[in-house]
Amino acid sequence: MVWRLGVHVFLLLCIHTNVAVELGEHGKAFIKSLCEEFDRRVVSGLSPLGCEVQFPPAKLLDENWVPNMDNYLILPVLLWDPLSQFPSIFLEPLECFMCSTSGLNHNTLRRSSPKGVSLWKDGTKKRYSPRLLYGIDCPIFLVSKVYTCSRSHDIVAHSPPLLQRFPSKSYLPFCMSHKSGATAHLLR
Repeated sequence: MVWRLGVHVFLLLCIHTNVAVELGEHGKAFIKSLCEEFDRRVVSGLSPLGCEVQFPPAKLLDENWVPNMDNYLILPVLLWDPLSQFPSIFLEPLECFMCSTSGLNHNTLRRSSPKGVSLWKDGTKKRYSPRLLYGIDCPIFLVSKVYTCSRSHDIVAHSPPLLQRFPSKSYLPFCMSHKSGATAHLLR
């Protein structure tokens, strides 16, 4: 009887546990600066940042620094925008997977929303929380681009239909599960 109660409590905790990654203000600022620099390079025609892990600067101390755990634990970031980082693979326009599965006219995905805003899974809202990748040295935030179609469907750059477009898994710097993932370096 006691073990049944334990199982029920465990299930209730699992159902009500929040699995989203909460970022501190310094972490959000670091990710925002990386995303803005990436978008600036793409818009100006320069080569975007590659698929290298971006580490936070050693000194993020300023007059606004608050000594709390969120500000001490700023994880490295991997920016993922395959349409910009691998243009040779995505020569043809990419169609919206949600439109094609629901039988609607095919719509081409674009890098920004209809309002011209560049969307990333950067932690600015709970719905846009970055994914956690486990690596050999430390965990890494996967900050993926969010593509949109004319019907305002959001397609995340690490979605399985998009990753299946790659000719080989060797292009991918990570492997995803339904909640988190691991770096290719860890899996080797």
